[in-house]
Amino acid sequence: MARFIPNIICSLVLLTFLIIIVINNSKKGVPMQEFVKRRSEISKFSTDIVNVRETPKDAWSIYLPYLINPTSICDSFNEYTGIKLLVLVKSSTEHFHMRRLIRYEADVDKEFKGSIKTVFLLGRSATLNKEILEESRVYGDIVQGSFMDTYRNLTMKTIMGYRWSSEHCANADYLVLKDEDYRFNFGNLFNYLKSQKEKDSVFIGHLIKNGAEVIRDPKNKWYVSKEEFPQKTYPPYFPGGANILSIAIAKKLASNFHLVKIIKIEDAYIGLVAKALNITLTDSKLINIKNCKNFQKNIACRRQI
Repeated sequence: MARFIPNIICSLVLLTFLIIIVINNSKKGVPMQEFVKRRSEISKFSTDIVNVRETPKDAWSIYLPYLINPTSICDSFNEYTGIKLLVLVKSSTEHFHMRRLIRYEADVDKEFKGSIKTVFLLGRSATLNKEILEESRVYGDIVQGSFMDTYRNLTMKTIMGYRWSSEHCANADYLVLKDEDYRFNFGNLFNYLKSQKEKDSVFIGHLIKNGAEVIRDPKNKWYVSKEEFPQKTYPPYFPGGANILSIAIAKKLASNFHLVKIIKIEDAYIGLVAKALNITLTDSKLINIKNCKNFQKNIACRRQI
């Protein structure tokens, strides 16, 4: 029996060597994008662990890759001579019915067919990713990030929207960023945009002029800790339901998120970034955050669902 021990040892050494080779080769064969995707899925990436001031300017592409990324949606804008508008809808993964409704309304509103491109912004679902992938295959209008689709990650979803518009729809003239329960009167919107003499400075919404008090109650939906944001009030900002801005401002925001530490209140966060960049926010009475009773007179309103 003793004479077989050296052979057994040699066999084990050889097997270990082969395993090391296989592991090394498999690592080399995994693209960086796939590696980061797997890492983000394991860690369930959240804004809880992000401090943008401590990450590189290209942190988005490194740490938060797209899971679904349609890149040719705005290609037809290259040949279009009218006003070009990109609509980004912050949608919840399970709200298939709302996305169908918004698509239906876009199909009915044929007057602006060539002027408007609509894209839905989603995070990663715990259970519905296969269904979302199939929806994307059918409609081709979904951008999905690798972060979990939760209320507290809305800031990441908003950042993703600005990033995507700058990367893949830079030929648009204007950007609409809206919640899925907001309805737009595009006739009124295009009349407003046509009247603007300095289109690159357009950034309108329902402005909270004096900012708002930061909520410190941990049980509250809008809780923000002093560690995240030490000031007592936010600077002026637009509630995230409906904002309209020039693509020039959208690009400026997208390239400077690394300057401002992320907080979980996405509309207040955009206000912080705008303040850091000296971007002017303009209040518009045509954006109704309460209801759609005056839809024919408004640019946007919040529908009752």
